Amino acid sequence: TGLCLQGRLSFKPWVDRNGAPQAGADIILQEFQFLPGGRRDDSNAGAVSEYAPQGMPVQEIAQQAAAY
Repeated sequence: TGLCLQGRLSFKPWVDRNGAPQAGADIILQEFQFLPGGRRDDSNAGAVSEYAPQGMPVQEIAQQAAAY
């Protein structure tokens, strides 16, 4: 079973108490949909995980986005 998420990222730069620039990211979910399940063949095995790692925690995604 797959999951399709639609939304946007909002990036907010800020400065910490030591004067170091920081970045925060908000993930705003607008829509989601469960996709039909089933096994996929090996020809597509790497396609999805290359762009959107499965099982990746939202906090880790936000941290990576803030690093940019």
